Amino acid sequence: MVIGLIGWIIAGRLLAPIRRLNAMAQRIGADDLRERIPVEGDDDVSVLTGTVNSMLDRIETGVQQRRALLDDVRHELKAPLSVVRGEFELLDSGDPLVIAQAQRVGVEEVDRMAALVDGLTDLTEVQTSALARTPVDVAALTDDLLARASTMSGHAWRVDARAAAVVLLDRERIIQAWLQLADNAAKYAPPGSPIAIGSEVAGGEVLLRVVDEGTPIALADRDRIFKRFARGRAAGARGGSGLGLAIVAAIAAAHDGRVTLGSDAGGNTFTIHLPARTPGRV
Repeated sequence: MVIGLIGWIIAGRLLAPIRRLNAMAQRIGADDLRERIPVEGDDDVSVLTGTVNSMLDRIETGVQQRRALLDDVRHELKAPLSVVRGEFELLDSGDPLVIAQAQRVGVEEVDRMAALVDGLTDLTEVQTSALARTPVDVAALTDDLLARASTMSGHAWRVDARAAAVVLLDRERIIQAWLQLADNAAKYAPPGSPIAIGSEVAGGEVLLRVVDEGTPIALADRDRIFKRFARGRAAGARGGSGLGLAIVAAIAAAHDGRVTLGSDAGGNTFTIHLPARTPGRV
C-alpha cells in the first residue's frame, strides 16, 4: 500500500503539466492566445510543455499577422473602390470620351488593388513562414544580383565590393529583399546616375548594400519608410504600395538581422545586416 501511494503521488506530479495542458486547451480560443503553461524541471514532460508553448507562440504570431493583413486590406482598398464606384455612378453611356476615361481609371485602380493585395500577402508570408536556409556564396550572390539589377534601364550598375564568405541564408528571400532595394534606388535616383551594389563581412555580420546618388532622405523619414504603407516625401506621384521596404525589413528580421539607411549629400546607402552564420556554426 505504501509503494502504491508513493507511485500515485509521483504519477500525479508527472501528469500535472498534462492536466494543466488539457485545462488550458479547453480555455484557449482565437480571441486570447496569450496563455502559456509554466515549465518546471527538465524531464520529458517539461520538454513537451516547452514544445507546446513554442507551438502556441507560432500560432499566436500567425493569427496576429493575418488579422493585421485583413485590417490593412479593409483599410487600403476603401479608396480605390470608392474611385471605381464614383466613375461608374457618373458614367454617361452616350459619351465615348467619358466611357474611355472610366475604363482607364477603372483598370488602373483594379491593378493598384491587385498589387496591394499581392504585397500584403507577400509581407504576411515573410513574417509567418519558416526560412529555407542553405549555404550561400555571398560573392556569387552579389554578381547574381548585379545581373538582375542591370535589367533595370536608366542607370549604370556596378559592384563595389564582394564578400568572400559562405553563410547560411534563405537565398530567394535575400535576393527578393536586395533586389527591392535596387529597384527602390532605380526609381528615385537621378536618371543615368550610377548605382553601386556591394557586400562585405564586418563585425560578425554580412552587409549587403545598395548605394545611389539620389536626394538624401530626410532624417524624419529614415525609420518611418520601413513601416507598412509609409513613403518618403520624395516619393511624390511615383507609383508604389508603400510595402516594398517593409518587406525588406521583414526579411532581414526573419534572418535575425536588420536594415539601415544612411544618407548624406552624396546620396543614400541602404544596408541589410545579417548574422554571418557559416554552415559549421548555426
